Amino acid sequence: MIFLDNSVRFGYITGIPWERNTVLMKTRRYMLWLAATLMGLGSNGGALAAAATPPAPAWHYTLLASRFTDDCYCGRPSIMLDLRGGFDLRLIEENPIFATYAVEHLEFEAGWPDAGSPYYQITGQGTYQVGGEVALVQTLFLEVRIDDGHTNRECFFANDVPAVNRLWPMIQVHADQTNGSVMQFFRLDSRRHRSGTSGSPRRTA
Repeated sequence: MIFLDNSVRFGYITGIPWERNTVLMKTRRYMLWLAATLMGLGSNGGALAAAATPPAPAWHYTLLASRFTDDCYCGRPSIMLDLRGGFDLRLIEENPIFATYAVEHLEFEAGWPDAGSPYYQITGQGTYQVGGEVALVQTLFLEVRIDDGHTNRECFFANDVPAVNRLWPMIQVHADQTNGSVMQFFRLDSRRHRSGTSGSPRRTA
């Protein structure tokens, strides 16, 4: 999946090579962490500083070219459908090494309800973490419910490859269901997205 936008807000400066952008990203995180730490050393302690800090704004992401797969190890053909929808991404923790985001208001659809083919509604939440000391890595965990018109089950997803292949704020990730069965399990392959701050115009790639 590719999440785009706002190079200044997310610490990515257009035209600077990957290596320098990585250094800038880590430097920005360290400075933010140091500032937050120093603010918490006042007479009232860190709890007061944390209470005075407003929540970070959410960024809304919209899928542009993604795929949902209903698969099994039973020999039946895989069901592959276009995946559409979106979710909000909100920064909840940042330190010199990692930034952790909440995945909120996730709403996906695969297939079409009136097309006479399988149709899936996916809703839920999760977390996304990116960073690293030596190389950038990413971790995605989703807790969702998938309604296929017959069942409405709780499903967990995690990415199988931690390598980061896109410059931040772009993200590409493949997630497999971790609590599936031999008879049925799901895959999410989200590759292209557009994004924007909640309540502001969205910009596309």
